Amino acid sequence: ETWLTQREILSSAGIGIEIPRSQAQDIDNEEDWKLAEALFILNQQDF
Repeated sequence: ETWLTQREILSSAGIGIEIPRSQAQDIDNEEDWKLAEALFILNQQDF
């Protein structure tokens, strides 16, 4: 809803944060989403 109601979503106050590739998942499609879910579940089991 925010995307539809507000003109500015990101501001100049935002910053980037580098994280290890092992802690990131690029999601471009449904297959990527399913992979991200599986990795999330595996990571939860490690704790």
